[in-house]
Amino acid sequence: MLNKTAFSLIAALLASGALAGPCSAGSIFNFQYSIPAPNPSYDSISASGTLFADEVPGGYLVVGITGTRTVNDGIPEAITGLIAPLGYAGNSNLLYYPNDPLLDGNGLSFTVAGAGNDGFGNVNLFSLSDYLGVLYTENGATVGYGTFEVSPSDVSPSPEPSTMVLLTLGAAGLCACTKRRCAKKP
Repeated sequence: MLNKTAFSLIAALLASGALAGPCSAGSIFNFQYSIPAPNPSYDSISASGTLFADEVPGGYLVVGITGTRTVNDGIPEAITGLIAPLGYAGNSNLLYYPNDPLLDGNGLSFTVAGAGNDGFGNVNLFSLSDYLGVLYTENGATVGYGTFEVSPSDVSPSPEPSTMVLLTLGAAGLCACTKRRCAKKP
């Protein structure tokens, strides 16, 4: 039979694990896009990487991004971070996977270790529709139209560090309680 102290420790461990939550991001997606140059005066752009997103009504809110972006088959630029909603070009950072368009007209904004669309490393990828269907482009005067693809990642989110600490402390507490209880028996 469990004594009162052991029962309290188990209850506290279960409650703290439930409150901490299992993961820092709800969903992980792989992405890639390609915007070919329609003529020599335009830029050819491609990018690929990972999106981290939380589910919201109607889709997902992108909360993180990693990857690379290449302009005119040059040196790949690292994608260095996500720009908060409304932080650049009116971006919403909403992903409507699996529906088309995957992004809205406000799009997804992020920073790169390069010039970006504005010369300061900022990039905005968004959708627009015309007689050809849904197309994707970046903000910029010399950018054409292309494709954007997203697929769920096979990688599952890892537990937050606080969850692991709580689990370890709870297990250590149970071990100490059991050891003390065994030491008291004659």
